[in-house]
Amino acid sequence: MKIIVTGPKGVGKSTIGKKIAETLHIPFFETDEIIESLFDEKHGTKKNCRQIAKEFGESFFRELEKEAIKQAALRDWCVIATGGGAMLFSENRIQLRKESIVILLKAEVDFLWQRMQITGIPPFLQGADAFDKYCQRVEKLYEATEHMSDIIYTISKEKEDSAHEDLIQQISFIVSQWMYAPNTFGQILKVTTFGESHGKALGAVIDGLKPGIPLSAEDIQKQLDRRRPGQSSVSTQRKEADSVEIVSGLFEGKTTGTSLCMIVYNKDQDSKAYESIKDVFRPGHADFTFWQKYGIRDYRGGGRSSGRET
Repeated sequence: MKIIVTGPKGVGKSTIGKKIAETLHIPFFETDEIIESLFDEKHGTKKNCRQIAKEFGESFFRELEKEAIKQAALRDWCVIATGGGAMLFSENRIQLRKESIVILLKAEVDFLWQRMQITGIPPFLQGADAFDKYCQRVEKLYEATEHMSDIIYTISKEKEDSAHEDLIQQISFIVSQWMYAPNTFGQILKVTTFGESHGKALGAVIDGLKPGIPLSAEDIQKQLDRRRPGQSSVSTQRKEADSVEIVSGLFEGKTTGTSLCMIVYNKDQDSKAYESIKDVFRPGHADFTFWQKYGIRDYRGGGRSSGRET
C-alpha cells in the first residue's frame, strides 16, 4: 500500500506528505526528486526540475516525469508526493492508483498563486496570461483526480499546520475499513471468497471477467483436485470428494461478463470431533490471531481461518 499526495503546485504536498510519513514511520518520496535523479543518470549533470523544464521544454520534462512515476509506483509502504501537473496525464494516474490511498489537496486559487510568487512560477506558465493559464490548469487537475481520490482535503492558512493530523485520521479509517473486508482481493478483477472449514459451503465470487472466456467446472476442478487430501503420506488421509459448481456468470461454456460464482459444498464435515478442544487455541490454525482481530472464534477446524483462499 502507498499513500499518494497530489494537488496543484503550491498546495503543500511535500510539507504535508513528509509530516504524514514521519508520523507513520514510513519512507517519503517526491516524484520531482526522482526526476532529478533520472536526469543526472542520463546526462551526467545535476539540474533541478525548474532548470530541466526551462532548458529542455515541458514535453521533455513530462516524459521524464512519466518514467519517474513508473519507478515510484513500484514502491510500497511509503508516502509519495507528486509534481503539480503529474496527475493531468492518464498513464500517471493509472500507475499511481494501484494499491494506493490517493489524497487530493485543494486550496483557493488566489491562495496558491500568492505562494507561487514566492516559490517561483514554472517556466511553462510565464507570460501576461500566466494566472489564467494556472487557473485552467488547476481546474483540469481537479477534474482529472477528484473522482479517483480516496480523500479530498481543502487547505487553508488556519488548518495548514494540523492538516497531516486530520489526514492521518482519515487514512486510519480507510485502512480499518480494508481490514474488515479481508476476503476481497483486486481492483479491476475482484475476487471475494466465503465459507468456513465446517460450514455448509465454501466458494468465491469473481467480478470483472470479460464476457466470452471459455470456462467449465472441470477447469476449476483440476486445480481443486491438486489440494485434495489423501494424496501424500505426509498429508491428512481424510477422503474428501469436494466438487465445484459454477452457479452464475457462465452460459454455454463461456463467461457472460457478470459475477462468476463458484461453490464447493461441504458434505462430510464432522464438527463433533472438535467439541473436546473448543476452549483450546490451535497454534497452526490462526485461532488466536482471528480471535484477537475479530473478537470471535469458530473452533470447528479453524473456521474461516482454515477456509483456504487457494
